[in-house]
Amino acid sequence: MGRPSTGAQTTDTALDIDIRVLREIGLLRPNQIVSYHLKWRCRGEVSASVFVTVDTIAAQMIIAYTITQDDEKTEVEQLVELTSIPSNLGKGRIWYFVCPASGERCKVIYCAYGYPYFKSRKAYETRLYNQSQIDSKLDYHNERFFDVDKRITALENKSHWHDYHKGRPTKAKIHLEKLKAKREWLDLKRWEEIHKYL
Repeated sequence: MGRPSTGAQTTDTALDIDIRVLREIGLLRPNQIVSYHLKWRCRGEVSASVFVTVDTIAAQMIIAYTITQDDEKTEVEQLVELTSIPSNLGKGRIWYFVCPASGERCKVIYCAYGYPYFKSRKAYETRLYNQSQIDSKLDYHNERFFDVDKRITALENKSHWHDYHKGRPTKAKIHLEKLKAKREWLDLKRWEEIHKYL
């Protein structure tokens, strides 16, 4: 059972565009202009979507979407500047959004609290929380337990890595074992909290 609702919105419930996701789907390659349809799903169904055009030549992204309020549709087009710095590994560049409201660099921009545009988390006057910050102790350990469990499942389902190399455990194997130990500890903690309510 969580705390009573305060009307606060979390990073999980807000719409977000993550620069790392754009990179993973290939939208941040040098000297190109690419368009992509980003979608958010809730219970398996598309709950919201935007059309993004990423231009690494002009270092900008255009977000186009429709807002429906009181059965009235409004077309929105927002320009978000991009900036990049050389990677410390000497290969490629690290990209960031330039927050349209604060001008600060950020990796994620959010559309929250009924505000019709995307901006950084810090640019919101009303705080945009992480879910763990507003969870009760029971929910906090439960959420973290299932998050770690999901990460373990994803790692175990990867077929291209090995447990051992030349008789020694690989970094992936060590990481997996640490996650399993963390899951076990979180499982104990969440049951401790449950017993307090019984």
